[in-house]
Amino acid sequence: MDNYIIITTAKNEENNIEKCILSVIKQTIKPIRWYIVDDNSNDKTADIVKKYADSYNFIILIRKTESYSTDYGEKFVEAFHFGLSNIAIEDYDFICNLDADMEIDSPFYFETIINLFKQDLNLGILAGLPYYYENGKKKIIHHNKWATAGALKMYRRECFEQLGGPLPILSWDSLDDYRAIAKGWTTKSIYYLTANHLGQDKSIKKEKSKDFYRISGRSRYLRGYSLFYSFFKALQYLIKPGPIYSITFLNSYLKSFLHKEPLLVNKEEKKIIRQYQKMNLRQYLIKNK
Repeated sequence: MDNYIIITTAKNEENNIEKCILSVIKQTIKPIRWYIVDDNSNDKTADIVKKYADSYNFIILIRKTESYSTDYGEKFVEAFHFGLSNIAIEDYDFICNLDADMEIDSPFYFETIINLFKQDLNLGILAGLPYYYENGKKKIIHHNKWATAGALKMYRRECFEQLGGPLPILSWDSLDDYRAIAKGWTTKSIYYLTANHLGQDKSIKKEKSKDFYRISGRSRYLRGYSLFYSFFKALQYLIKPGPIYSITFLNSYLKSFLHKEPLLVNKEEKKIIRQYQKMNLRQYLIKNK
């Protein structure tokens, strides 16, 4: 039951992909297959992957030459499912998404994750904890204990099959957790298993754009978030990053709400999402009394 695969999507990651590859090569339990999808890069990403694929037979380069999605989240999921289309997942016990800009710290990362899965058969999704460096200082990317980071998320195959893989939406990774919980699975972050998010600067830059908040507003509606909770988030955004972003976010949510766009979640999943929203809101209010 040590049988796992990794799917990595990579778009112009020549500065990070080699460190990611080396951190997997050093693992005590290596994947049966590691499918790295080069998503139409115009730098040396594919060349770097090919160099290692020529030396390690578990590394497989898949070239994707066309992209159809443009929104954040959707682009990743399109490339992920493109890689998935080349795989018979029923042959494997676990499926991991690993971002191309993640450098795993411990050589025991996957061995530890697999052992945790073995100890608790109700575990559906596990992930370590990402961090990054800003001005020389280490910054932890905090998650609730039940929330798993998409950048290094591993699924039990049965859970993955029930979900049908990630859905094409911004914040697909948190949606995975809610949907898995709604289906009776447990999801968990393992705080002592860490990885350096080498490309976090890209994420920070992305989250400073109006376009991100436009997509985020619609995404929250499609993921079943309540109007009240989304209004509360808009109030938070008034302070940071600022009024224009708050208005963009709320307008986008309300547009989808008023047009009654079909949700990506079913009734049970929406119920779980809103239960956790209330819990998150209570935790925030207690913390900020």
